[in-house]
Amino acid sequence: MPKLLCFAWYSLDVFFTSSTICHLCMISIDRYMAFQFPLRYGRVASQRTTVVKISIVWVVSFCVAGPLFVLSMLDSRQSLHHYKGTGRLVLAIVLHQRFGLV
Repeated sequence: MPKLLCFAWYSLDVFFTSSTICHLCMISIDRYMAFQFPLRYGRVASQRTTVVKISIVWVVSFCVAGPLFVLSMLDSRQSLHHYKGTGRLVLAIVLHQRFGLV
């Protein structure tokens, strides 16, 4: 697998995972505010605040995954053939962990 594809795969995995977690946190905060302040929440909740909340979630997710992608591309210590799970040694390691071989 090409190095760039590996970087993109792992970075997008972190990006979408963190966005899922942040969305769940934002939903929880939104529901808490609606429960805690029911009268005020009805006045404050609008389409604009919803768009702002969603934008915040995506920006935070990008701030988490963006540096991972950039710094991984700048890391020259990894070889092209054995980068993060690609290569012949990985199969042996997985087999050893799965079947308890030493």
